[in-house]
Amino acid sequence: MPWVNVVANEQAGFIITERGGGYTWVRNSRTNRLTPWYNDPIADPCGEALYLRDEAAGLYWSPLPAPVPVTAPYEVTHGMGYTRFRHHSQGLAQEVCCFVPRNAPVKLICLRLHNQSPQPRLLSIFYVARWVLGETLDDRAGIHTNWYPAERMILAKKRGHSVAFAACATPEPVAVWASGDGHTFFGAAGRAEAPEALMHRRHLAAHFGESADPCAALQIQLSLSPDAQAEVIFLLGEAASKVEAKRFVRAYSQPEQVAQALAEVQAFWAEFCGQLQVQTPCAELNLMANGWLLYQTVSCRLWARSSYYQPGGAYGFRDQLQDAAALVYVRPDWTRQQLLLHAAHQFPEGDVLHWWHPEGSGVRTRFSDDRLWLPYLTLHYLQVTGDEALLEVPVPFVQGPPLPPKVPEQSVHPGCGPAASFFEHCLRAIDAH
Repeated sequence: MPWVNVVANEQAGFIITERGGGYTWVRNSRTNRLTPWYNDPIADPCGEALYLRDEAAGLYWSPLPAPVPVTAPYEVTHGMGYTRFRHHSQGLAQEVCCFVPRNAPVKLICLRLHNQSPQPRLLSIFYVARWVLGETLDDRAGIHTNWYPAERMILAKKRGHSVAFAACATPEPVAVWASGDGHTFFGAAGRAEAPEALMHRRHLAAHFGESADPCAALQIQLSLSPDAQAEVIFLLGEAASKVEAKRFVRAYSQPEQVAQALAEVQAFWAEFCGQLQVQTPCAELNLMANGWLLYQTVSCRLWARSSYYQPGGAYGFRDQLQDAAALVYVRPDWTRQQLLLHAAHQFPEGDVLHWWHPEGSGVRTRFSDDRLWLPYLTLHYLQVTGDEALLEVPVPFVQGPPLPPKVPEQSVHPGCGPAASFFEHCLRAIDAH
C-alpha cells in the first residue's frame, strides 16, 4: 500500500507517495484539484511526473521511483512539511524535494543534479502535470492553456475558475520548450511509463489552447561538465490572475528563495510540534507523540482534509472538532477558531451540518453526536484556557428548511440566519430534539 505524506498550508497542498504518486490542490482538496486523484492504491498512478533524458545515450528515467524507475535504489524521506527523494544512477547524483511554502498556494519541486561522471553531460529534464481544475478527470472539458516563454510559465484556465499555472526556473540561461497537450507528450496509449515525447521527439511541440488531454509539460535542456551541479525549480499552483501567477513565479525563481522557504517550513513545524513533549517507556510512542501526531492533525486533518483514500475536502462537524481538541495545549487560538467556525454551521433548531464544503454546500442530518461535540470541546477548552469571553462572542446560525419527516439526511446549501452568543449555540446543541 502507498506510504504517503500529506503536505499542506492553509491555502494549498499535495499528497505524495513513496513512488511519487498523489495529487495537488488549491483551496479545496476535493472540488479544486489541480492534478488527478486516481484512488488506485495498487498501481499508484502518477498525475505528475519528472523525467531525465541523457541526450547522447538516448536513455530516459525518473529521479523518483515512478513512473520510470531504474534498478538503483531510491531513498525516500517524508518530513514534516516536505518529502525528499535521493537517487544515484547514470553517473548522476539526483535529489528531489517537494513542499509548499508557508504562505503561498504553490507547490515547489526542486531538482538537484550532480554530474559525478568524468564526461560532460547534455540532459533534458521533463516535468508534466495533467490538469483537472475540478474534482475528477471528467471535469477537464473547457480547459484552455497558454505559454509565456519570458516567464517559462504555462497558464491553464476554464470558465468559473481561477488561473492555474506551472513554471520552471534555473539560475543559468537554458533552453526551454513546453506543451499543453497530453496526447503529444504521452502518445496515443497515454502511458506515463513510456511517453511518446521522450522516446521519439527531441523537443516538446508547442501545442496550446484546448485539448482532450490538457496538461502542463515543460522541458529544460542543460549541460553539465564533470563534477558540475545544477538546480531546477518547478512550480505548480493557482492564482487570482496572470499578474499574480507571475508574482509567485518570481518569488520562487532562485535557489536561495526556495531554500529560505523550505527553512521557514521546517522551522514552523519544529516550533509548533516542539511545544509539548511526552516521555513514555515506548520509544515508538514518543516518536509519534512528539511531533508526528500534531503534524498530521494540522496538515492532514485541519488544512488538507484529505488523505490517499478519502480526499473529502469538507469540514466534518464532529471530525474537525475532535482534531481541534488536540491543539488546546499548543495553539488554543486555533481550537477557539475551530469552535467558532463550527458554531456558525449550526441551525437555530440546534442541529448542525454533518459536513460542509467551504463554498457553502453540506448535509443536514439528525445525528445527535455531531452537535454535542460543540459543548463537549467547549468545556475542555474552558478548563484549559479559562477563556470565558468565548461564551459571549456573537455567532450567526445557518438557516434552511427542516428535514421532512422520516428523511434522515439531505444535501443543502443553507443561507445565513440570525446570530446568538456562542453560549446559546452550546445550549441549543444540548436541547435540540
